[in-house]
Amino acid sequence: MRLSKALLLMAAVSMIPSGLRAEPVRAGWTELVSFPQQKAQLKAKLDTGAKTSALNGHDQRRFQRGGTDWISFVLTGTAGEHMRIERPILRLAKIRRAGVPTETRPVVAMMVCAAGITQRTEFTVTDRRGMAFPVLLGRRFLAGRIVVDAGAQGLNDGACGS
Repeated sequence: MRLSKALLLMAAVSMIPSGLRAEPVRAGWTELVSFPQQKAQLKAKLDTGAKTSALNGHDQRRFQRGGTDWISFVLTGTAGEHMRIERPILRLAKIRRAGVPTETRPVVAMMVCAAGITQRTEFTVTDRRGMAFPVLLGRRFLAGRIVVDAGAQGLNDGACGS
């Protein structure tokens, strides 16, 4: 009987989707995150109140490529380096906030690493230069992967393994 329970547990663990772990990683409400494809690190707020993640992209330009809508924007890393990023627009998201008119933002997919977890996730692109954090990681990235300790900051160094 114990062997069948162990096999059942092993089977259940093997069915956990990529990027999800049996035990979520603990992280502070602010962390340094990495964008491996751009070789950039940025300060992020882990925002359990946001469904979709958001990324600071200024100097935005929309264009067509191969019949698809794309966006080009500038991403600024913590070292002050500026990178022009081009991504296809996956969809437009309506952002609703209390006391502010609804805003429509383009959504792009990018690889991001937080607390040692690398995952492709969707980001709305908006000009966040006036904000304290250029990146917000929302519930779609956090769920099942990271538990946010609201009393802690910088528990992880932004390093990425996989």
